[in-house]
Amino acid sequence: MKIGIIGTGVMGTNHLRVAKRTQGVEVSSIYDVDNVRAQKAADQFGITASSSIDELCACSDAVIIVTPAFTHAEIAMQCLKNNCHVLLEKPIDVDVNKAQELTEYAKKSKCILMIAHIERFNPAFQLLKQLLINEHIIALDFQRLATSLGRDKSADIILDLMIHDIDLALALTNSTGINVQAAGICGKNTHNIIDYARASVIMNNGILCSFTASGISQERFRKIRAYTVDKQYDADLNTREITITTMKSSSIVDKITAIPISLQVEKFSASNNDALQTEISEFVNSISNGLNNAAGAEEGLEALKLANKIQYISKGTHQ
Repeated sequence: MKIGIIGTGVMGTNHLRVAKRTQGVEVSSIYDVDNVRAQKAADQFGITASSSIDELCACSDAVIIVTPAFTHAEIAMQCLKNNCHVLLEKPIDVDVNKAQELTEYAKKSKCILMIAHIERFNPAFQLLKQLLINEHIIALDFQRLATSLGRDKSADIILDLMIHDIDLALALTNSTGINVQAAGICGKNTHNIIDYARASVIMNNGILCSFTASGISQERFRKIRAYTVDKQYDADLNTREITITTMKSSSIVDKITAIPISLQVEKFSASNNDALQTEISEFVNSISNGLNNAAGAEEGLEALKLANKIQYISKGTHQ
């Protein structure tokens, strides 16, 4: 399968590197608006650089789009119209109207449009989702902290980082958000762009989801905590470890609460599979099977809608 790469920044280069080693894939060409950067990547990986998106599509069965978020829907639409399957880096776009238009076109298209919400392919999340299949989830708490060094400042922290967890929340709850509270803060050097945000969302099935995203932290971690009637699930997406704490009755009485309790702790380790490799392989399989089992345009649109609600409310509170 011939796959072209559009965008040769840091993440685009990662896609290029992984696609090159993916079985059954030939990287046909790359394209970037920065011709010098595109040619440098082409020379590094021993492939050709196209002079336009149309030229790249002409020699490709599929494309991976890794460009600034505000260009996503427009470029994806152009590729679909060139009869190319599309793996589109998250978010689907920054504009809901453009994302809606793309989603409607994708429904009519004979091509696969998959949104690259890579955390769906994190082995720790996949294991957590499996463990929660028969559980009644009461609440979910997501924390995603990163340092500011090297981060793209073209999008705020909600569309850059929090949207990962928004997508995971929608996937775990199979629901949408109906009540949103949020707050955001701008850093000194981010030119009125929110780089720390918190949000609380009640889903339409009653599950409470809370989100924290930061681009100004001194540490980097990604954690999910899920609460059920008698269990607490702690998933570390970095270390890929999951801890399940189960509350059980006991003959020992807690002197403070006067409730007889005991705790059973279980620990699990997920695989070390490369999430990006799994994502690209799933994209290839989706094309071969004609069925997208990952995040499609509709899932990407729902994540963007909820992210936009959080953005709107946060902008009314930020300093």
